[in-house]
Amino acid sequence: MSEKRLSRSILVALLLCNVVVYGQTVSFEFLSWDDQQYVVKNLERFGGRLDAASVRWSITNQEHGWRTPISHLSLFLDAQVYGVKSWGMHLTNSLIHSCSTVLLFFVMRKMTGKAIASGIAAAIFAVHPLHVEPVAWVTGRWDLLCGFFWIAGMGAYVNHLQRKTLSSYLCLLILFLFALWSKPTALTFPFCLLLLDLWPLNRIRFSTSAEPDRDDSKLDCLVSPGRAILEKAPLFGIMGV
Repeated sequence: MSEKRLSRSILVALLLCNVVVYGQTVSFEFLSWDDQQYVVKNLERFGGRLDAASVRWSITNQEHGWRTPISHLSLFLDAQVYGVKSWGMHLTNSLIHSCSTVLLFFVMRKMTGKAIASGIAAAIFAVHPLHVEPVAWVTGRWDLLCGFFWIAGMGAYVNHLQRKTLSSYLCLLILFLFALWSKPTALTFPFCLLLLDLWPLNRIRFSTSAEPDRDDSKLDCLVSPGRAILEKAPLFGIMGV
């Protein structure tokens, strides 16, 4: 089977997996805890409308100790489309997670060049218990959006290593900022990129000994640990934004 057909088959399998596992969530109701406090109450405060007032509140609100405008805005957009209805918000959760699963497959395949291994990793991601919960829980929107922008940021990082342009790095910064504005757990993202430098990208050189076998045609040359950290300084710099 050709690489293209194999990838297409894996994508279909991943999407079917998500539909089978998460299609039932559209019949779920809001939970009596968290969903009411963090979702329903805030949406009803502005009549479920995505307007200037709700956008301003989403951007400036820090009632719970952190600012997550992306997550709030996505819920207001849902309410604008579906009304304050649980089925619509569960549907959006499922769609976000499906997009993250497919995106993870592409990013892993790009980093490793191994379609089957990347498909297995994406399938585990799709049905892992830590990901089932946020899909089946409207308040899990924070986790789902953070995860989506995190994975997109990983892809943007690999793209930047290939292109080495200002625009590619700005794209990486924006996706990191969106992940942060979805949920503060994205603060660990720059450290994740350092781990990716170790594996599977194999970019970091710890000594002057002979370089390991690797394909440099698509990635940046080997760098020292200090250089790997320094090139991520802007990411560390916007952690407090």
